[in-house]
Amino acid sequence: MEYHIVINGQASGPYTLEQLAQLGVTGETMVWYKGLPNWVAASTVPEIMEVITPPAPPVPPVPPTVQTPPVVPPVQTVHAVKQEQTVKVQPGFTSPVNDGRPQNYLAMAIIGLALFFPVGIPAFVRSLKVNRMWDEGNHDEAVALSASVRTLSLVAIIVGGVFMTFCMMMAAAA
Repeated sequence: MEYHIVINGQASGPYTLEQLAQLGVTGETMVWYKGLPNWVAASTVPEIMEVITPPAPPVPPVPPTVQTPPVVPPVQTVHAVKQEQTVKVQPGFTSPVNDGRPQNYLAMAIIGLALFFPVGIPAFVRSLKVNRMWDEGNHDEAVALSASVRTLSLVAIIVGGVFMTFCMMMAAAA
């Protein structure tokens, strides 16, 4: 089972029982685990009390001017909330992205690969490089590569669509 605890007024976790013992959890430490409706003191959870260290000496009372914020049960993973941004990729085209990261257009590249592989292959290969370049810090190159993937994918889709239509018309005429 995994436990969450409050450290310095902040929810933290998940931890195993062994990790709780190493963190110096006391009976007064507030804990929460899946299945509990609210936070409870560690002293009310028998399996935690078996592994934690003895309580530390009493701490002087907190002055009345300090208020402890209410503790909310934690979410599995904690991420900072970031606003969606729009990055200018090429004149007349904007790409909605998260964290400034350009789209890799992988789905378009796969469709382009299926319809017209001579142009779809470079689109597919480049789409796989966009995120890696962004992660390596080559942001300008990643944005430019994203734009080229979009262009190559569109060309492959259009040319492949026209070619398939022409082939079907020829087959129907035969």
